[in-house]
Amino acid sequence: MAYLSRRSFLSSMLSVVPLHFAATKKPFRQENIMDKVGLHLGCIVDELIKRPQETLAFIHTAGIRHLELSDPALLKQLHPILIGMGFQLHATHFPSPYLTGNWQPFTAFGSAKPSNIKDFKELVNEAVKYEIPYLVFPNIFPQDRGDLEWYKNFASQLNEGGEICKNMGVQLCYHNHSFEFQPTENTSPIEVMLNVLNPELVQLELDIFWCGIADINIEDFISKYDNYISLLHLGDISDDTAQIYRAVSLPQKTFKAIGEGKINFDSILKVEALSDVPYYFLNLQQSDDIFKDISNSIDYLERL
Repeated sequence: MAYLSRRSFLSSMLSVVPLHFAATKKPFRQENIMDKVGLHLGCIVDELIKRPQETLAFIHTAGIRHLELSDPALLKQLHPILIGMGFQLHATHFPSPYLTGNWQPFTAFGSAKPSNIKDFKELVNEAVKYEIPYLVFPNIFPQDRGDLEWYKNFASQLNEGGEICKNMGVQLCYHNHSFEFQPTENTSPIEVMLNVLNPELVQLELDIFWCGIADINIEDFISKYDNYISLLHLGDISDDTAQIYRAVSLPQKTFKAIGEGKINFDSILKVEALSDVPYYFLNLQQSDDIFKDISNSIDYLERL
């Protein structure tokens, strides 16, 4: 969810009243892979702004109950609405400067520094207040990235943040992109970070889409680092997508619904190491028809 959209998003969502869902809605599924599948609301924010009631009704009817936010500043207004509709909020991304301390790239991107959550400890307090078990560090701005020693030091900083979270009953996670997998000096930033990160303090929200962009062996990575993985992001890529590590933007045709691209989800989601991962959040970006792509993704996952 773009931070730029916060005001528009709130004004739309605050107009939503509790919905009376049709009797034809899909029942909440039990004891299958779909019990884990949720939605990252950032990928559907445009529709939520334009038509909030219809969009939430669609999500509910699709059988999705697990949600992840992109902006903790929305919790105060949005939490009671979503909980009242039967959704469960399990995680939220947060602006990376809460840990890096560098707000310049964030504000240069066009976003305002949050005024209602002053620092990282207050951010964790918000998660505790609204019973959000996972706080997710979303991305390292290109301006903040450095050499391998920088990633080593940053991993130590994540551990410090993770200890604050653990002491308050919250799990800190790190969300990957593709740049962390770039081979560098016979290793990679992600390997350097994982050698430093304490899995009891910091876990991964492994983004399968970006792993596909980096063209790694996803099954092998999951099996090797299974003790670090707490959450998944699911998104597919087009068959002709080339390996790229430092993408600033990607062509729209790159983004596909689950099962419509070249990532082998049938194989990935059968890796035994994922059996204890509680939530898989769909994150389908740059879609021409987000409702259709979510429906097709769910249909595909149900067939697995």
